[in-house]
This record gives sequence, C-alpha cells and structure tokens, in this order.
Amino acid sequence: MAQQQAAASAAGRSQRSSRLDEGVELVSLLRANPSMLAMANRARHDEPLLEFAARFVAVESSVSRAYKRLGAHLEYRRQHKIEDLAQLPAELVFGNDGPKAQAAQAAYNKLLPHGLLGRDHGGRPILYKHCGHANFAQLDRAGVSFAMAARYNEWLTERLAANMHHRGQWTVIIDLKGLSFATVASVKWMVYVQTLASHDALHYPERLHQLYVVNVPSFFARAW
Repeated sequence: MAQQQAAASAAGRSQRSSRLDEGVELVSLLRANPSMLAMANRARHDEPLLEFAARFVAVESSVSRAYKRLGAHLEYRRQHKIEDLAQLPAELVFGNDGPKAQAAQAAYNKLLPHGLLGRDHGGRPILYKHCGHANFAQLDRAGVSFAMAARYNEWLTERLAANMHHRGQWTVIIDLKGLSFATVASVKWMVYVQTLASHDALHYPERLHQLYVVNVPSFFARAW
C-alpha cells in the first residue's frame, strides 16, 4: 500500500512538473504576441500569468491546442465585453428599464434561487443553485429570455471568480428539489443546463473543484 501511495505521489508530481513546463511554454507564446498578452493580462486579474496559462494547458493535449483555445477564449471575452459585464449591478444584466428589469430579476431569483453559501473545508467559495423550479415559460413571460438567463450566469460566474480574487477553484451545489419529469423532458431546460455546463467548462477550465447534485428525483437518471 505504501509503495502504491508513493508511486501515485511521484506520478502526481511528475504531471504537475510537466504541466508547469508547458505553462511556461504557453506564457512564452503569449509574450511573443503583444495584443494577445494584453488581453490575457486584463482577463486574468490577480491570477499570475503562469497559473492562468497552466489552467488552459491542463485541459488540452498540447501547448499549441491550449494556445488556440486561450486565443478563442480571450476573443470571446473581448467581443462579449465580459470585463464590463462583471462591473454591472445584477439588475442591469436584466435590462436598462428599471421596473421591467427589477421584475425580470425577481422572477429569475424566484424560479432559479442561488447564492454563495460561504466556503468549504479547503477555503473555496461555495455557489448554490436551485434548479428544481425552473420554468422557462414563466421566465419568458417575465421578460427573461434564454439569452438573458445565460448572460446572467456569466455575470454570476465572474462575480464568483472575483470573490476568490480570480485564483484557485470553487465548489458548486445544484439542488433539484421539486424538479418534475415535465421540466426535465422540456427542450429548453435541457438546452439551458447543457449550455451552461459547456460554457463554464470552455471558459473557466480547472476552476471547478467539486460539483454536488442534491435532492435528485428518482426519475432523473432515466430522463437524462
């Protein structure tokens, strides 16, 4: 057992060393491209450049693929003005019309309640999301379009990153209490969940420490 643990520990150190070396290589590529480096420096905030680069290296099979992925990520942030989005108060994510924006935000908070629950034992922030009562027909009637809901998720994730000074990882709890079979079977619910999951994996690599799904109804696995 001791030998197996020692071997696993050595393998882990070797993997981290390799990732660090590839991170250094990616940083060199960034420094050779001043415009891309400027975008990376803006996007990383307080995160050291090497840590920032290493996260993208970790999820790709080569430095060249990591460079391409990082370039697409930085261009996405530029086009969608993510840095500006992160500075907005929550209400303005739902529009510029005060009463309508407030009503849309209230509807979202009622049907998709969420918030920070403090930190886990490792000091990571915990984001709680209740998706059991999500009803996109009601959201749409309240002025919350699918695009708006996805945009708010971006805002929420950026605020979560800022909460940890853009360094380290977070823990997420998804609560499915109250989820009906009709909701799971609906196309909009499926697309919403899959869109958020793929978006976060693409633009926030290595940020998720642990995902907990709680109060899962018995039919969920079959429907999913």
